[in-house]
Amino acid sequence: MARKDLLKSEDVNMKLQWDVCETEDKNRQLQERLELVETLQQTLLRAETLPEVEAELAQKVAALSKAGETRNIEERLRQMEPQLEEKNKELQRVVC
Repeated sequence: MARKDLLKSEDVNMKLQWDVCETEDKNRQLQERLELVETLQQTLLRAETLPEVEAELAQKVAALSKAGETRNIEERLRQMEPQLEEKNKELQRVVC
């Protein structure tokens, strides 16, 4: 009788060990899926902010472009100053 109970308990023990292994595998799979979902959520959050970032970059590019145009105009004015002084001197010679 004791031997019969021992055999039954061994069968039950093997089944429980099998169930534990299956549960651990399922848990690992679920953990991997959770990690993938979290990664996807982070990617989606970054994608949602992308239009805002693009708009901000466009504003910065426009500002830099305008600043570059202003620098070009200032440089051109500096180049024209000596010419203007020369013309003023010529004008003064002619008038005097």
